[in-house]
Amino acid sequence: IQNSNIQELQIISGTFNAEYGRALSGIINIVTKDGGDKTDISLTASTAGFVTSRTEVFPHLTKVNPFNQKYVEAALSGPISLLGEKINYRVSARFRKDENWLYGRRVYLPSDTANFNRPPNWIVQHSGDSADVPMNPFEAVSGMAKISYRPMTNLNATYSLIVDRSQNKSYSHAYKYTPDYTRNLYSFSLNHLAVLTHTLSASTFHELKISYETYSREEHASDNPFDPIYDAGIHPLAQSSLQDVFVVGGVDPRFLDRKSSTAAIKYEITSQFNQYNMIKAGAEYRLLDIKEETFSVVKNEQSKWQLTIPDISSSAHNYYHKKPIEAAAYIQDKIEISDLIVNAGVRFDYFDASSKVPVSMIDPHNDDTLTHAKYTEDQAYRNATAKMQISPRLGLAFPISDNGSIHASYGHFFQMPEYQRLYENPEFEVNGRFQSFIGNADLDAQRTVTYEIGLQQRIAENLVLDATCFYKDIRNLAGSSLFQTFDLDQYGQYSNRDYGNAWGITLSLDILKTGMFSANVDYTYQVAEGNGSDPRQAFLDAQNRDESTKSLVPLDWDQRNVLNAVLSVEGETWGVKSISHYATGTPYDPATTFDQQRNIQLMNQGRRRGEFNMDLNFYQHFSLLGIRPTLFVSVYNVFDAQRIDSRPELSSVDLESHETRAVLNSLYEYRFNPASQPRPRLIRVGIEIGL
Repeated sequence: IQNSNIQELQIISGTFNAEYGRALSGIINIVTKDGGDKTDISLTASTAGFVTSRTEVFPHLTKVNPFNQKYVEAALSGPISLLGEKINYRVSARFRKDENWLYGRRVYLPSDTANFNRPPNWIVQHSGDSADVPMNPFEAVSGMAKISYRPMTNLNATYSLIVDRSQNKSYSHAYKYTPDYTRNLYSFSLNHLAVLTHTLSASTFHELKISYETYSREEHASDNPFDPIYDAGIHPLAQSSLQDVFVVGGVDPRFLDRKSSTAAIKYEITSQFNQYNMIKAGAEYRLLDIKEETFSVVKNEQSKWQLTIPDISSSAHNYYHKKPIEAAAYIQDKIEISDLIVNAGVRFDYFDASSKVPVSMIDPHNDDTLTHAKYTEDQAYRNATAKMQISPRLGLAFPISDNGSIHASYGHFFQMPEYQRLYENPEFEVNGRFQSFIGNADLDAQRTVTYEIGLQQRIAENLVLDATCFYKDIRNLAGSSLFQTFDLDQYGQYSNRDYGNAWGITLSLDILKTGMFSANVDYTYQVAEGNGSDPRQAFLDAQNRDESTKSLVPLDWDQRNVLNAVLSVEGETWGVKSISHYATGTPYDPATTFDQQRNIQLMNQGRRRGEFNMDLNFYQHFSLLGIRPTLFVSVYNVFDAQRIDSRPELSSVDLESHETRAVLNSLYEYRFNPASQPRPRLIRVGIEIGL
C-alpha cells in the first residue's frame, strides 16, 4: 500500500485485545483513504543514488548513479455521479525500479566449464563479457482502487482492489562471477475487500467484511524448463569450483510455482451497552486454497542427456494442493468505572490443516517391506487433528495522580506455523542419512503467554514518560524430531519441541511539540532465550554429527540494548527529521581457534559489535502558479556505517594455501560477502505535487 493511500496506521504490540488474532507479537492495522468531496490529483516522483566511501566493498558504486533507484506514484480521487447517486472514488498507481547495491561480474557464462583435476594446469573457460550485473535488483508495479457509497445516512459501503506485481533477485556470493546462474523471483497479488457498515443506533453499529485474495510466486532462471540456457548450463562439469574460488558456469535448475487464494468473511458488532460498558464481538471464517510445485530440471545419462522434468513420483519433483480452514470468534468488554479502565476479552481460534500425516514414522513413504506389503492409503496415513485454543485477554489502567497512571495486562496468543512447515515434502520421501526432511500437518499452534505492567507519567508540561516491564513465555515453537526408517534411512520432521522466553523493560520519553521542536526517545533492554533459533537446528546438528543443546541459550534475535530516537524541527513551510537507531550485537557461534569451525558447545555465546544508523529527511513547500509542490530529500545511512566484525580474518597460512588459486580470485574477495554489510549511504531526491 502506498503511503499516500494510508489514512491511519496503527501499530499494536504487547497484549492486544481479543479482536486481534493470528499473531504473537504485534498487529499493524491500516485504514486506507476514501475519495473526498473535491477532485484531488497528486503526483510524486523521486530518484536515488548510492554515495559511499566503501568502494572496496561495493566497487560498482565508485561512480554515483543518481538514477539507481526510480520511483513514480500518482493518485486521483473525488466524487462522481452514477445513476443519480454520489459515489466517492480513489485510484492510485505506483512504479518502482531499483538496480540496488550488490553487483556481480559476468566473467563466466552458464555454458562455461572448468577442469581443476591437474593443478596448476587448470582449464577454465571464461566466455563472459566481464560486464557488471545487478544481483539484487527489484522492480514493482502496484495500484489501488477504492469506491465508497452511502445510500443512507446510517449505511456505508466500500469496495477496494489492491494489485501488486514484482520481480527481483537474491544475491548469491558464490556465483558472483556467474551472475546468470541465479533465479528470478516473480510475485503477483490481487486483493478484493468489500465492507458494509450499518449504524443501528447512536450507541450500536455492526460491520460485515468480505475479502478474496490471490497470490502467486514463481522462481526460475527461465519460465521454460526447456530453454537453451538450461541445455547450456546443465552438464557434468557445470558449477565447477575449488575451495575459496567462485563457481564457474552452470544455471540454477530449480523451479518453484506457488499459488494461493484466501476467501474470508468477518462480522463484528460494537455497542456502548451503558455508560460503563462498551462491548464488541465478532466472528471470522477463512478458507484457503494452496498449491505448490517444486522440481529441478535434469540432464544426465539416465535422461539420455536431454532436458527432462523428473516424474511427479520422484523425490526431485513435489506437488501438493491443500485447503486449510481457519475460524475465530471473540467477545470483549471495555469497562470504565470512575478512574478505572478494564479491557477484558476472550478469543477462540480454530485451525484445520486438511491434510494427512504418516501413521508409522519408520515407514513414512509407505513402501513395501520384508514384514508387510504396501498398506492402503487409510492404513498408512491419518488425518491431522484440528487445533483449537481459548485465549483470555485482560488489561487495566488506573490513575495514581493527575499526571500519572499505571497499566497492566495479561494475555494468551495463538499462531499456526508457516504453511510450508506443514506441507513440505508432501509424499514423505526419505533417503540417506539426514538428507531428507518432511513437514508435519499435525503441528500444534505456537502459544505465547504475555505479562506487562507499566507506568505513564507526565513529568513536565510537554514531557511524558512511559515505562513498561514485560515477560513472554513461548511454547510449542517449531523444532525438529529425528527418526530412522525400517531400512536405516534417517530423516527429520517438524515437531513442537522448542521453547523460549523473553523479558525486559521499555522506556519511552515523548517531548511534545514545543515551538518548532518535538522528539521521541525509546530504550529497550531485552533478554530472549530458548533452546534453538532455527526449527531445523536438531536436524542440522545431526547432519554434522553434533549434539543439540539441551539448555537455554540466547536466540539469534537477542539484542540486549536497543535505543531509538526521532527528532523533528518544523517551520511553517519546511521540516527536518532525524531517525536514529542503536542496537547491541546479536549472538553467534564462535569458532574454535585451531580450525575456525563452528563450535556447537558454544552456541550463540559470542556477541557481534553494536550498530548505529541514522536517517535524515528534509522537506520544503513552495508556491508556484497556484500549485504548491513539495521538494524532499532523504539520506539513509547518513554515516555510511559498516559491520567491521563481518570482515574475514586471514592468516598467513590461509593466504599461502590460496596462492595458486589467486589467479582466479583473491581469498579476501571470496570470503568477504558484501551482503553481510549494511546498505551503503543512499540519497533520494523527489518532488510531490498536489492539485
